[in-house]
Amino acid sequence: MRISETVPTTPSKAQTSPGFGIKFLRDGTDSADTVTMFSFDGQPSFNYFKNRWSTHLNEPLNVCARETIGKKLAETTDHIGAMSVKNWGEITETGYVEPYPKWPFILEFEPFDIYGWTDTW
Repeated sequence: MRISETVPTTPSKAQTSPGFGIKFLRDGTDSADTVTMFSFDGQPSFNYFKNRWSTHLNEPLNVCARETIGKKLAETTDHIGAMSVKNWGEITETGYVEPYPKWPFILEFEPFDIYGWTDTW
């Protein structure tokens, strides 16, 4: 698992756009992986675990960002903001093709804050 920031941050403004990638290794084939975020627009907090992360995002609120991000993502998909995990179900962890694959349409990861992280730097 990799947790990262998608935009530069500064202590003077509580604004972050955290996301994470997760990868499951499989024998003799590509890994099963996905990426998630809370929002294209980010959040007004330094707490990476403040909000639920999902494989499907709402469009950015900013029109310029929506058009710019949308144009780039449209180079590879008609489903902008959605990351499929179909590849998770097609091949087993031991590398065999699954004859009747099943996979979830959307994955959401709910934070569970037992440490009391705050919104501040």
